[in-house]
Amino acid sequence: MARVFLAVMLAWLALPAAGQDVIPGTEADCIDAGGRWDRGGLARQFLCFLPTPDAGEACETADDCTGYCLAETLTCSTETPMFDCFAVRDLDAAVVTLCVD
Repeated sequence: MARVFLAVMLAWLALPAAGQDVIPGTEADCIDAGGRWDRGGLARQFLCFLPTPDAGEACETADDCTGYCLAETLTCSTETPMFDCFAVRDLDAAVVTLCVD
């Protein structure tokens, strides 16, 4: 079960961020794209954290953001990917806890 979860999460990381055709795979490409090259997730692998175009804007549902609609602040997340457990608003404005590695 843990291997399936890990495989799904790694596949999720391979998806382009909203508005991005390709996730930068090198530090130089990441910085050129306006991102931050850092370690992330449980595996602590280097990857590119990209800013979201609607960072900090007010939101009520998941549709309002390219990243996540953070339930605590009702604002759009500032970058993607995000790791840890956090409360988000889903498409129906319900608050759900999301844990991402």
